[in-house]
Formats: sequence, C-alpha cells, structure tokens
Amino acid sequence: KNTDMKKQRRVQKSFLTFAFGGPKTYSGVGMRKAHQKLVDEQGLNDSHMDVIVELLGKTLKELGVGDADITEAASIANSVRDEVLCREPKEHSKRSGDADGSKFAENMLANSKLPSGNNLDIKRSQVFNNAMATSAAPVTSLYERLGGAPAVDAAVDQFYEKVLADERVNFFFKNTDMKKQRRVQKSFLTFAFGGPKTYSGVGMRKAHQKLVDEQGLNDSHMDTIVELLGKTLKELGV
Repeated sequence: KNTDMKKQRRVQKSFLTFAFGGPKTYSGVGMRKAHQKLVDEQGLNDSHMDVIVELLGKTLKELGVGDADITEAASIANSVRDEVLCREPKEHSKRSGDADGSKFAENMLANSKLPSGNNLDIKRSQVFNNAMATSAAPVTSLYERLGGAPAVDAAVDQFYEKVLADERVNFFFKNTDMKKQRRVQKSFLTFAFGGPKTYSGVGMRKAHQKLVDEQGLNDSHMDTIVELLGKTLKELGV
C-alpha cells in the first residue's frame, strides 16, 4: 500500500537476476530483514507466500516460459520461504512435508493457466522471448573480439610507446621498470577485457596512491591515458 513501486521493481529485477543465476547486481538487505516488519505488523504468512509464487508462475507462463523452467523458478522462490517468513527451516518442513518445494512447485504449475486474447501479454511474451533468444546466443568477450593474447600484447607494447613519448604523462614512468609494467598491464587488461584471470597485482587505489600524493595524478592525466589507449586500439584496427 505504501511501497515505492518504482524502487520495488528495480530491486526485484536485480534480485531475480541474481537468484536465477545471472549477474550479481543485487545489493539489498537479506530476505529476513526485508520482510520482518511485514511478518510482525501485517501477519505475512505461508498463504501470502503461496499467492506470490503462484502469481510469479502465471507471469512466466504468460511470457511463454516452459513448464520445467517455471517449476525450477517456483523451487527457487520456495527456497527462500523461511527467510521471507522469518522462521527456522524446520517449521516449513513440519508444516507441509515438502521441504524441497517440489510438491508446491507442481501445484503452482497446475494453477498457472495461460489466459488468451490479451494483446499486452502477447506483446510482453514476444519481448521476453526475443530477450531469451539473445541471451542464449554465444557471447564473446571483448578480449576474444580483440583477438586474444596476441592482440593484447601488441596493444600494450604500442600503447606504452605512445605513453613514453607523451610529455603530458611520461614523467609518471621516469623510474618505472617498463618490462615489468608491460607484463602487469597485459595481465590486467586481459582480465579487464574478459579473458583469463591471471592478474594478481594490488588494487587500483593502492597501485596509484603514491602517484596521486607525490606527483599529482588527476583527471587530465587519466584522460590522456584513455586517449592514448583509444588511439592504439584504433591503429590496430579495433
């Protein structure tokens, strides 16, 4: 009733993305903390949870999701039931004799009838299916698209030639072991571009703190570095 639904939708999208195995962008509070007030003050219970999961199932059905995936989604939703209802897990298993949620998922699926004649639902289904098809297509990382290790090696070598020739930033590398610097940078960019994780150096803040404190590293210098990296990639045909 008093919920900011714009925020609620945003948080729920982030949570379901994580719960269904996608990127972990959810940074909200835990299920128990998020629902404790609803349990204490408004009596949130199993029957309400059943309705929520049933509606989720109907939504997925309307979007053309297959029965097996709906059942799995219901089981995932059911797996956080005890946290949402702020109780110990044994209470749920005693209540229903369905600790893994499989019976509940079957019942929910049976109730997920696909309504007909709803143009909005059909349109949403098409959008959803297009998104599913896109996500199912092979996704290559920037590292692979650039050409892998040989391309990164060439880019870093050529990039540092530009850096060392540019008076706007070359003084930062006056006392730097460039052989080591190139090696570390190749490892870092390989990881940053989605390739194998071989980078084991310190974090960005720690690596550059001395340059900020003693040599005044700032935005203008960073702009130059990015500019030179862009020029390098352009020259390499990226």
